[in-house]
Amino acid sequence: MRWEILNPTATLPKVNHSFADEDIGYCQTLGQTILSDSEVKRYPDLVALGFWLRKANILTIKKNHQSKHNLLRPLGLVFHSSPANVDSLFAYSSIISLLCGNINVIRLSNRTGGSTEILIDKINSLATQYPQQNARMQLVKCDYQSPELLSLLKKVDARVLWGGEQSIQAQRAIAIPAHAREFTFSHKYSLCVLDAQAVVNADKNQLEKLVQNFVKDQITFSQQACTSAKAIIWIGETEQIQQAKQILWPAITTKVDTLHSMSASEHYTALANAQLLMIKDASLTVMVQSGSLVRIQANKLTATQLQYHQGNGLFIELDLTNLNDLTPMLMPYHQTVSHWGFEQSKISQWQQSVLTGVDRLVHVGQGINFDEIWDGLNLVNSFSRTVRCES
Repeated sequence: MRWEILNPTATLPKVNHSFADEDIGYCQTLGQTILSDSEVKRYPDLVALGFWLRKANILTIKKNHQSKHNLLRPLGLVFHSSPANVDSLFAYSSIISLLCGNINVIRLSNRTGGSTEILIDKINSLATQYPQQNARMQLVKCDYQSPELLSLLKKVDARVLWGGEQSIQAQRAIAIPAHAREFTFSHKYSLCVLDAQAVVNADKNQLEKLVQNFVKDQITFSQQACTSAKAIIWIGETEQIQQAKQILWPAITTKVDTLHSMSASEHYTALANAQLLMIKDASLTVMVQSGSLVRIQANKLTATQLQYHQGNGLFIELDLTNLNDLTPMLMPYHQTVSHWGFEQSKISQWQQSVLTGVDRLVHVGQGINFDEIWDGLNLVNSFSRTVRCES
């Protein structure tokens, strides 16, 4: 595929100070432009991005990284290779890098969907009003071996790679300067932990809210987001867990089927995937089909589940007596743990004991929300040089 620039510019890009007023203004305007489009309501990822771009949020991020002894300075030229699973995810890392004062070139996947096209259109619409920011946020499409890309990579000060293991390894084979930083965001596996007794005791409003937030986290991107849980961990006694499942799953299935969240193709993929998993993984025991969702009972978490689970409405279920039973099963690839029904003190106590895995611990409903700390990395610090100033 030839080198194609999606938001052309005649302006020469220049690095800037961190969190410069004009860059914050660009973010605010971009967010407002996104949210003012009625078509955007069909794309939850764009709604979330527009909300994240509001000035108050950007100023909070700035405040959290201010220090009179440590000055943040831009790295220079940063290349981002975006993922195909969540269309607009590229915007977050590149916007943070922009706010850090960097010049950014973002390679978009050839499999981008509707929300990316809308976002590209919004970015283009601000090119005249914000020529410098547009020049520092160049969106391109090209092959990995494109001569233009290979030439660019010889000059970068940082490279950001999103994607699966094979994709990242292939891109890593292309050399970058010795001084350049490299950040990889590879395939992750997330979990949702539910207190069974809390589900049993939930009133109608609480249950409806739980269902709504669960569907938002897990089904918005057909479970393709790295933050979407592929395994549901039930905590409680056996009888409680069985009661909770009988309450929660019918409600979730009704919600998903009413919203037509999963296509027939996705459902058939989930069924085939479930059958493959049961052949490959002896820890999986019973498969249950409920509407457009498929569930498999497991007796432990395994690397096979990470390797073969493709989402699309397929959930692995694991029943445990307490949170500490989960700890030995956690691996570095376990990213987000969303939770519901637990006292905060119990979650905090458990978190203190977890040394491997779990980069994010959030309430159900907050799973797909982006944060400047991602996969255990502080992106503001990562995209900046820290200049130490002694008093």
